[in-house]
Amino acid sequence: MAAGIELAEGRRCGRYIALDVSAALATFMVDGMPDAVRFRTTIGQLVSRAAENEHNVRIYGEVVAVLWDEGNVTAAIALEDLWNDLSSRYPFSLFCAYPMRVQDRREHGGISDDLKTAL
Repeated sequence: MAAGIELAEGRRCGRYIALDVSAALATFMVDGMPDAVRFRTTIGQLVSRAAENEHNVRIYGEVVAVLWDEGNVTAAIALEDLWNDLSSRYPFSLFCAYPMRVQDRREHGGISDDLKTAL
């Protein structure tokens, strides 16, 4: 138990859910782009269930960073838009981390500039 969090207990009672990035992407990506209906059906349902049972839903996501790092910037920004839409439907905090090498990509003007436009 670290910081008062018992992961095994969280998994058992459904308060902690871990998804594999590749598996998550496979549920909603179509031809290299996120499909809004599939995203709402898969990820949206997980968030909806979590929001019903918890007041402080926290999501840590690295899927957007993976897409960006693969060079699929258009899909990454589209996925950010889908997360923003989802946040207007359900209360949750979304935490994302981007590798510094992604931040420094000059061919895309840096992730910050493009995401500011998307957000």
